[in-house]
Amino acid sequence: MSSVQEQAAEGLRAAQEGVNQAIDRIPPDAWPFIDILFRITIALAVLWVVLSLIGWWRRRAYNLTVASTAGRNKKAQPDFLNIDEKARKEQIKAGERHEDVLEEREKEEALAVLKAAKEPVTLASRLASMATFLMSIITLITGFSGAILGVGRIGDQLKAAG
Repeated sequence: MSSVQEQAAEGLRAAQEGVNQAIDRIPPDAWPFIDILFRITIALAVLWVVLSLIGWWRRRAYNLTVASTAGRNKKAQPDFLNIDEKARKEQIKAGERHEDVLEEREKEEALAVLKAAKEPVTLASRLASMATFLMSIITLITGFSGAILGVGRIGDQLKAAG
């Protein structure tokens, strides 16, 4: 038994010497960088632990289970099988009131659009629309010519390459 313990102690000493030699080979200029990386690693580990705890607390607060640990409960009953008719009718009425408000708002917006459309077109708006049309035509021509000239350049390069 003592020979096994001696071999283990010898192996431990050899491992410590190897680690010390490896640490001695690290240049002194690298230690600040290693220190920064160590601090970042510790910060990320702490962040991971904190987020894991928050997730666990949240699952526990909402009575959620992790998908991998979930089991089948054959006695489970959905909540929608028992209908509260009074609350249902109240919600339907609230929805109808909301729809009426939305319809009124849509009518007002449509009237505002019609009033704006009846106004006369000014010289500035005509000039702006003409400038927009010209710029779109110039952009279209530039795109087409760039594509056609690009294909021509590629063909010339392929001919030159042989």
